[in-house]
Amino acid sequence: MVRRQIIAIDLDDVLCDFTNPFLEFLWKEGWSYKGHRMERGDIAGSFTESGAPKGLIHRFSVCETGKLLPDENAIVAIHQLSKIYTIICVTARPPESAPETFGWIRRNFPKIVGTLLTTDKGQACEAIGATVLIEDQLRYACQWNSLVLAKEWNVEWEGKRGDWNWITKQLIDR
Repeated sequence: MVRRQIIAIDLDDVLCDFTNPFLEFLWKEGWSYKGHRMERGDIAGSFTESGAPKGLIHRFSVCETGKLLPDENAIVAIHQLSKIYTIICVTARPPESAPETFGWIRRNFPKIVGTLLTTDKGQACEAIGATVLIEDQLRYACQWNSLVLAKEWNVEWEGKRGDWNWITKQLIDR
């Protein structure tokens, strides 16, 4: 039997919209960004890099994951890609979020066969033998052979970058 190639896929803002629900969470918490409510345009790279408190990011990841809606394009893409690849989610979420995160992935993306929590996605991809990492954050994309899911905050990425349709086509046409 031939071993299938492995694709590693990020979770937040790749499999679901994390940004908008997290911004709403920050607003409800009353957190101020340079004297005003943080908006999408204030995000430079990631929420951590943009100054959002790690404690609030942690609390949202642990307590609010169940409320996140899966990206409909990601659902279609994962279904198509799972026919020829083994898919593993690789996310930088805190370890305390594991039960909620794993449950959310199982419910919304049953074709994803595993989930790793790590801050070194390059090392994780090497360890699992991933062919490619689908990622939205440039700091993680630079750690591995990555296809970057296009977002407004990674426009300076000079590598392989596109939407779910483009990424799916790239991987199926290999």
